[in-house]
Amino acid sequence: MVCRMRQELRQSDVIRLLRKRCEQEGGQAALARKLGLSRQYIEQVLSGKRVPSDAIAATLGIKSDGLRWIKA
Repeated sequence: MVCRMRQELRQSDVIRLLRKRCEQEGGQAALARKLGLSRQYIEQVLSGKRVPSDAIAATLGIKSDGLRWIKA
């Protein structure tokens, strides 16, 4: 039996991943368009004011179990 340990992520880790993804997509506005979200929402997540949506989590390869973020 193989037991895979999931990596827990802090909010700062999630923000770092989102910043990197924004850069890869050509900026916050480009990522927002791709995900059908507003650039303002992306900015609020980056500043820690909002929690990432399911769409953001999926594009980052992470998910929430309700208490913490983990790599999917």
